Amino acid sequence: MTDYAGATAHITRTELAALGPSWVVQPKLDGCYARVLTDAAGRVSHVWGRSGKLLPHSLAGELIHLPNSLLVGELDLWTEAATRTVATRGWQCVHLFDAVRIGGRHVGHLPYRTRRDLLWRGQSQVECYGPSLPWYRDRNGDAHDRTTGRYVKERDRGWRLAPIVPQRSARLADSAWQDWVHAVGGEGVVAVNLDAPLGARKSKLKCKPVDTLDAVVLSVASKTVCLEWRGHRFTCTRVKRAPCSAGDIVEVCHAGWYESSITPRFATILRVRADLH
Repeated sequence: MTDYAGATAHITRTELAALGPSWVVQPKLDGCYARVLTDAAGRVSHVWGRSGKLLPHSLAGELIHLPNSLLVGELDLWTEAATRTVATRGWQCVHLFDAVRIGGRHVGHLPYRTRRDLLWRGQSQVECYGPSLPWYRDRNGDAHDRTTGRYVKERDRGWRLAPIVPQRSARLADSAWQDWVHAVGGEGVVAVNLDAPLGARKSKLKCKPVDTLDAVVLSVASKTVCLEWRGHRFTCTRVKRAPCSAGDIVEVCHAGWYESSITPRFATILRVRADLH
């Protein structure tokens, strides 16, 4: 994929705080990378994943942006956080953070600050002139169908299903981390270079919460290592820089825990703890 718009490298919290004025930070959402195509009317026609395969979604036919646009976002799909969010909210959204084409015009060569401005302008046009919600609230706050007046279940439509990801100046990275990661258990933040064109090397850097634990190696396969921590077993990818054998104690770096089990997320072996052998 030559127009990939996601983060391609990592950055630490310390490096994040040292970024200059041409950088901003955005929340790293926990979902599925998605490329959203709108048709000649501005309605969603296709949604692809990073691999190029069509993704299951409920956005088909929704008027979210300008016609003939190729937008990039994070779709509420496949992850535990996304599943929980959809179950709580009641519907699926795609959180937009970039664009390849807007209104039939290729924008990948433009700096990110311009692409984001066009993203907002395009959505604003749909918001101003697009259809309203098919329901309204009465004095008690209950939703009614605009045509029949019957009680209905509230559900957002159109551009409301494609919110644009918020961002803050990099100098506010610490407060952003507290609000988007620490307070709500978010996946991390993404630092974005406002002056970079789409796909520029190291123009988007992800920073995830990191913790470590010490686990016992149970077995080693050609590509994976089976570990045990406090009676719970999990596997991680075998890395050459930290060769280990069954019985070793290793330090494992991870980004939090999966909700469905006591399993560390994105576990990676850092080193063998010879001092604890």
